[in-house]
Amino acid sequence: MHLGVIGYGNIGRMVCQLLEEDPVEKLTILVRSAAKTTAEHNPVSAKAAGHVEVKEALPDLIANAPDLVVECAGQEAV
Repeated sequence: MHLGVIGYGNIGRMVCQLLEEDPVEKLTILVRSAAKTTAEHNPVSAKAAGHVEVKEALPDLIANAPDLVVECAGQEAV
């Protein structure tokens, strides 16, 4: 499965942590520019999937065509 996650705050990181138990094939995380480095270098997201990509723009997430998207963005982002 290819999972898309919008947001990488507390909820987004918790989703990735839960995926450690049963990793997905591919994970695409949509983040704000300021959070990109955190998401790319966090060992939690690396264990959540066989392949992880971090994107900063919604069209890039859509272009990756995830099977399912989970919205985990904070109030400000929504």
